[in-house]
Amino acid sequence: MIEKSSCATSPISTRIEIILQIILQIILQIILQIILQIILQIIFQIIFQIIFQIIFQIIFQIIFQIIFQIIFQIIFQIILQITLAGSRD
Repeated sequence: MIEKSSCATSPISTRIEIILQIILQIILQIILQIILQIILQIIFQIIFQIIFQIIFQIIFQIIFQIIFQIIFQIIFQIILQITLAGSRD
């Protein structure tokens, strides 16, 4: 004997299964897109921080060198003036 109930419900359950698979795929794609966006944001933040640190170090080194050059020039001029003043006596 053929069971009518299983044959009658089979197409409906197949449709529901297909619909559920499509919904799951859509949900998974949305979740994967969100995860990908988060990962990309983290990567860009890390890259930006590295670039910012490099630029900051370069700027700091330039400023530091300029300050030391000014300080050494002032010290050299003071020593030169003291030496010249001492040689006049």
